[in-house]
Amino acid sequence: MKMEKRNWSDSLFPDFEEGGMRDRNGRIYFYRLGLDFMSDETIEWLEEEDKSQIYAYFYLKLCLAFLRKDGLLQQNVGERKLPCSMEYIAHKTRVPVHIVKQGMVKLEHVGLIKKLEDGRYYIPTLLEHLGSECGAAKRMRRMRYRKKAGEG
Repeated sequence: MKMEKRNWSDSLFPDFEEGGMRDRNGRIYFYRLGLDFMSDETIEWLEEEDKSQIYAYFYLKLCLAFLRKDGLLQQNVGERKLPCSMEYIAHKTRVPVHIVKQGMVKLEHVGLIKKLEDGRYYIPTLLEHLGSECGAAKRMRRMRYRKKAGEG
């Protein structure tokens, strides 16, 4: 399975603010959801399963928890990259272990996560939803908004 890999160190995003991770150059990274995310058939199926939204919620928490690792659910132990235990995933997402165990099976079943040959899981669409903005772009967007609001 071919993956885009970004070599981000754990210290790349020292500051968290405004719902995003800020790198050393002031660029903010965030997880974007499309307007149709919640009406996607896969997400609707997850919500209908057991008449609960918990698995869709778990998927979002999983994406955010492993964003820095490019969607690879792994533990970096020295030079080794080990598969995460269900308890570790539960700790990182703050979701009960029994929900994690059931959720991982359901997410794999619908293709939202994939299991690699070495036992690690991977979130294939994670990087497609990654967005970023630098400080200058943010200032310009605010300036355009103020200008437009002043004209109206």
